[in-house]
Amino acid sequence: MVVEENGQVKNEEGKVAIRRFPPYPQLVHVPGASYLFDVRNAVAIAWVNPEHVGIILSMMHTCCGGRTARQYYLADINAVKVWLGRNII
Repeated sequence: MVVEENGQVKNEEGKVAIRRFPPYPQLVHVPGASYLFDVRNAVAIAWVNPEHVGIILSMMHTCCGGRTARQYYLADINAVKVWLGRNII
């Protein structure tokens, strides 16, 4: 894994870790690809192609009363380590 200067965590394939909150499994479709947010150790992460990061981060969730809220964020290295089951200390 590599942590870029802009905060993106990338795996060996160059895909970016995106975190979903609240953490439950979800399949997200973008033009030309689908990503599954997999929950491990109470963290939901999907590894996303760099060209789709902006699309997913801009997706909003509509909740009670018509409010909208973000549900996708760049995952930090600690979230990825927890997701992988590694000690973060």
